[in-house]
Amino acid sequence: MVLNARSIFNKVDELKAHIDNYKSDILFVTETWLAESIPNEAVNISGFNIFRKDNHSTWRRRIAIYIKDDIPVKTRFDFNSSLTIECLWITIRHKWLPRKISRVALACVYLPPSILQEDVDCFYDYFQSCYDILTAESCDTAFIIAGDFNPTCNGFKPRNLNIHCSFKRVINEATRNTSIWILFLLMLTSSTKLLKL
Repeated sequence: MVLNARSIFNKVDELKAHIDNYKSDILFVTETWLAESIPNEAVNISGFNIFRKDNHSTWRRRIAIYIKDDIPVKTRFDFNSSLTIECLWITIRHKWLPRKISRVALACVYLPPSILQEDVDCFYDYFQSCYDILTAESCDTAFIIAGDFNPTCNGFKPRNLNIHCSFKRVINEATRNTSIWILFLLMLTSSTKLLKL
């Protein structure tokens, strides 16, 4: 599940209801609006672990991923980026993975509407670098990239991620007004079919 929350502090019960309704194992959240002073316990969802990236420059940007607590997880702190790039990377080994997939790399992304074009270009380079590292570690890595990209405002072009990577764009309809604000990309290893978690 992917959600632009515009603050999750007072919406935890609603998030839990959506997770229960859709039987979700993973929830990507952008615009959490959480401060470092707010502990994980204040936004905890029973049965899930929360992984956060709180940006120091603006409280509106922050991102998080909720993952079911029985899924083995590795947070990729080595992929921490500059303050202009909001991206949180986690790798998981879900028990129901197809045999030919060794793990799934998750990336929660938030690109603000007002981000400069040079920072969008930096995101393409940053993403390619992370992709190269992960596939070098394990060529059987599948990728799920989700978040709020604001493409109508900042010039982000999904196809620029496809130049070097074989991503399938899953969301093709408007998610807010007439624009695709939330984009979900899925990359599979060449030998696998559509992955459903």
